[in-house]
Amino acid sequence: MLVRIPAQAHYQFSNRWLGARWHFSFDRYFDPLRVNFGALRAYNHDRIAPGSGFPTHPHREMEIVTVVLQGELTHEDSTGRELVLSAGEVEAMTAGRGIEHAEVNRGTVPAEFIQIWILPQESHLTPSHHQSRPDPAALAAGFTVVAARADTGAALPIYQDARVAWARLDRGQQARWVVRPGHRAYLHAVDASAAVEGLGLMADDALEATAPAHEPLALLVDCQEPGNFLLVEVPEL
Repeated sequence: MLVRIPAQAHYQFSNRWLGARWHFSFDRYFDPLRVNFGALRAYNHDRIAPGSGFPTHPHREMEIVTVVLQGELTHEDSTGRELVLSAGEVEAMTAGRGIEHAEVNRGTVPAEFIQIWILPQESHLTPSHHQSRPDPAALAAGFTVVAARADTGAALPIYQDARVAWARLDRGQQARWVVRPGHRAYLHAVDASAAVEGLGLMADDALEATAPAHEPLALLVDCQEPGNFLLVEVPEL
C-alpha cells in the first residue's frame, strides 16, 4: 500500500533561530493520526541559525539518526564527548538507558539536517553514538544504507531491524528499493521530485509504503528534479 503525504501536511514551526518541519507528532504538535509509522517515531527537518541550537536535554530508549544536509552541527553530551557533524555526514545515537545532549550550530551558515527517531528493539542499552561520511559516489548511484541493525555491518549501527538509506539522484536517474515483508518504508523527497510507482512526489513530499506480511514490496524512484531522497525502513510495531 502506498500513501502520498504532501509537503503542506508537515507541521511547520519557526522562531528567531529555528525553522522546523515535523512529519509526526512532536513537542507542541500532536496529531493522533500522525504519532508514528511502525517503529518510526519522529522525522524532523530542522534548520538552525548560526550561533544557536538546542540546549542540553535528555533522551532515553530511542535510536536517533541525524543526516546533515548543510552547514555544521556540534553534538555535546553527558558522556563528555563532543563531535562536529558537517554537511554530508550522518550520526547514529543510541539513547539507551538515558543520555543528555545539546545540538548547536557554531558555524557561519544555517545548519540544515534531518533527524530520525526509531523505537529500539531492546531497552536499557548503554548510550553510544557513531559518526560516518557516506561516499558521495555511492549516494549518486542510488540508495545507500547509512544506518542499520548492528549485526548487518552497516557503517552506523542502530538497535532495531531498520534501515536508513540516502540517495542523491540526478534528473532521469532511477533508484530501486525493496521493502522487506512485514516492514514499512517512509520515503522523503527532501529537495527533489520523482515519480514512484505511479505517484508523483514534489519537493518535500513523502510517501508511506507498507509491504504485505509475507512478500516484499518493490519501489522504483524515477527522479524528475535532482536532489536528496531519504528512506527509512522499519518493522511494524
